[in-house]
Amino acid sequence: MIDFSDLEDAFLFVGSDQPFMNSAIVNKRTGETFYQSELSGIDDFPENFEGNNFIEILHKNDLDLGRDLGFGIWFLILYQVIFHKD
Repeated sequence: MIDFSDLEDAFLFVGSDQPFMNSAIVNKRTGETFYQSELSGIDDFPENFEGNNFIEILHKNDLDLGRDLGFGIWFLILYQVIFHKD
């Protein structure tokens, strides 16, 4: 089973640098996360990671969510902070 916090960590890792600098994949069966980084030299990808058993984590820019969605999310967060709504 894939843990949300592991998925979030992988997403933040991939998005922490320019596209294609950091990569992460998650094994769908075991939930294990593997990281790769061009800058720091991290490469713990398994040798046979291609196939249907792994999910590639996309860079935040690959999602093309746009500025309006980002502002909308921040508006909701600020509203909840100001008015203490859950």
